Amino acid sequence: MEITWHGHSCFSVKAGDKHILIDPFLTDNPVNKRELSDICEGITHLLITHGHEDHVGDSVQIAKDYGCQVVGIVELCSWLAFQGVENLTALNKGGTADVAGVSVTMVNALHTSGMTGKDGPVYLGEPAGFIFEIGGKKIWHMGDTDVFGDMALIQKLHGPTMAMIPIGDHFTMGPKGAAMICNEICDFEHIIPMHYGTFGLLTGTAEDFDALVTRGKVHTLAVGQSNSF
Repeated sequence: MEITWHGHSCFSVKAGDKHILIDPFLTDNPVNKRELSDICEGITHLLITHGHEDHVGDSVQIAKDYGCQVVGIVELCSWLAFQGVENLTALNKGGTADVAGVSVTMVNALHTSGMTGKDGPVYLGEPAGFIFEIGGKKIWHMGDTDVFGDMALIQKLHGPTMAMIPIGDHFTMGPKGAAMICNEICDFEHIIPMHYGTFGLLTGTAEDFDALVTRGKVHTLAVGQSNSF
C-alpha cells in the first residue's frame, strides 16, 4: 500500500486497483504544486470528511471528470447531488458500507461543517472521520477534530492500526492533544500528522508532535511525498 500526502488533509491511498483520495483540497491549496490530473489518475474512491471549502475542495470537478465513488455524510451528499455528482454513498456516523470493494465506516469528529452560499450559510451535515480498509490495513482519517474520550471506543470497536491525525491547532487540536490520543487513548502502529503548515494560523508543527509521541511510529511526509506501508 502506498500513501501520498498532498498537503492539508488530502491523501491518496493506493493498493492494487484501488485509489482512494481523501479531502481533495488541491487547486486552491497553497502548498500543493501538482496538477489535478496527475493526482487523480486512476482514482476509484473519493472520501470527504466534512463540508468546509478546504476539504470539499475540487470534489465536484473530480467526481464528474473521473466518475469515482464518492462517500460523505448524508447532507453533504445531498448537496453534491445538486451539483450534478453521481455515484454517491451517503453514510452517517456508525455506519459501514462496502463501496466498490472498500469497507468504509463513518465515525465521529468534533468540529463544524458548512459553507457560505449566495443566500448565506449552508448546512452540510456534521463533521466526521473515516475508517477504511485497504491493502490489508485499517486506516483512520480523523478529519478535523479535537480530542474526545470516545476515540478509545472507536478503536476498540473497529481496530484501526494507522491514523491520519490533525495537529495544526487553531481550527483543530494541536500537537499536545494529538499526542495525547496516540499515547493515552488509542494505540496505533503508524501515525501520519496532517492539517498543518498550510496557512499561517496553523501553528502546530510535525516536529513538536513527533517529540511528544511516545507510542507508535510517526511518519512525517513532505507535501507530495509517498510512503509504502
